[in-house]
Amino acid sequence: MVQKRLVVLMMAVFLVCAALPAFAQLSPEAQRAIQWGKEAAQNKNYELALTFFEMAQKEAPNAPEIYGYLGLTESKIGGRELRAIAWYGAYLAANPRAGNAAAVNNAIAELMKASENNISLLMKTWEAASEDMPDSADRGPHTDGFRRDFWREQVGEWYASYGSIEDARRIAKSIPNPQMADGVWAGILSAQLRAGDKGSAKRTLKLIHDATRKKTAQDEIDRAEKPRKDDEVKDDEVTARVSVSDWTQLFVAGAPPGLDGAIFTDLAASMHPTSSDRADLLEHGYGDPWIMVGQLSYVANNLGSMQEKIKRMLKAQAAQQVTQ
Repeated sequence: MVQKRLVVLMMAVFLVCAALPAFAQLSPEAQRAIQWGKEAAQNKNYELALTFFEMAQKEAPNAPEIYGYLGLTESKIGGRELRAIAWYGAYLAANPRAGNAAAVNNAIAELMKASENNISLLMKTWEAASEDMPDSADRGPHTDGFRRDFWREQVGEWYASYGSIEDARRIAKSIPNPQMADGVWAGILSAQLRAGDKGSAKRTLKLIHDATRKKTAQDEIDRAEKPRKDDEVKDDEVTARVSVSDWTQLFVAGAPPGLDGAIFTDLAASMHPTSSDRADLLEHGYGDPWIMVGQLSYVANNLGSMQEKIKRMLKAQAAQQVTQ
């Protein structure tokens, strides 16, 4: 159903974008590249279309319509939802009063749902891979010193940080090592406090065994209960300003990984229902259990972090558009 709605919305965006005339200030080279990109996209050769639209962007780096074409084309390639959203974000930042702004915003919402589904599936794959690890670091093969409970803790903490409390609680209960389970319970407590659920956080506190970690968690609760001054109540996500360059910077290589990395495209795209045996990951060289689990951990954490960052930027940009 989500995919069907997305296709309809993408067509609406495409029809509006395709109707846009080439801006007079665009060079002949940029206009030609855009035309070639449109033709490639209409033939469903989206990789080639991206090449042409990227050429057009180099010729006209500040042209809003090119951001729109890049977003539309990225949205046609599985696993690139966050990249598509970022290009659409740049398009709206450069042209907040665009005639197709409503359609673009709707497309962004559907793309975000698709991204969340992908990350959820990626998490399930990571969790399943962690279960393949031996229960002891000295019971190889291929543990690289890490055992099953270590990765269970990592999975549980990620679930908690992403707000999947029930999944995190399920993982915490499955970990026989109390100290490692404590890491997940502490993550759950932090997530509950972020959600404003202090009552649940206090109940979670009782499940933490380690005295030092329990004290840290109690301090976290105490800070959350401390009255905040008026100037501390402001929503930084809403008051922040988001520019075109903020969106395009997401594609610049660096640390932490941006949207330029292959992990945000190829590996993410491999997380689909037919990959229950993770055959496509094995084909990419992640055959040893500890290598696969480590790579899935890296991808899941970076995808999740990037998605949360993009959500904050979209929230800030939406607030800006209301005041413009």
